Amino acid sequence: WRLRPMQAADLPRASELEAASYPAEEAASPEQLEYRLRVAPELFYGAYEGSMLIGFVVATAADCDTLEHDTMSVHSPGGTSVCVHSVVVDASRRRRGIALAMLLAYVDVIALDWLRCGATRRFLLVAKASLTDLYRKAGFELLGPSALEHGADQWFDMRLELAARQQQRIAKL
Repeated sequence: WRLRPMQAADLPRASELEAASYPAEEAASPEQLEYRLRVAPELFYGAYEGSMLIGFVVATAADCDTLEHDTMSVHSPGGTSVCVHSVVVDASRRRRGIALAMLLAYVDVIALDWLRCGATRRFLLVAKASLTDLYRKAGFELLGPSALEHGADQWFDMRLELAARQQQRIAKL
């Protein structure tokens, strides 16, 4: 599979994947996904096998250090934080390392896109307890329980600072 910018023609498939991956009260609506692609196409990437969308990562930008309710619903171009809304993989392709590989590639692509994403300093997300290990493997730090309420389950704030990530990579050289 390859990670590449999401295409508008693939939004119906993205909506199907989203609806199949999250409880109804947590899933982004087709309109929310369309909004995110329209206002922040530089932050909406799909994983494709050939022409088939098998997963995606979508975010918006904000000028904040932590996720807040407002930062989850609007996009602030040039924001210093990339607020990840969804990391989705087709159910038939899960547990194969695609989500982790997709996250790692996504962070790299955004970090290297100086023209459109040069202000990015960090990635923020909220995760359920069962997924925090996945995000930690991708370099995110677990900050603790989130104040955000979204659906019935407890969420946890997570952050990946780009400067710290770069220092870790240099130290490995």
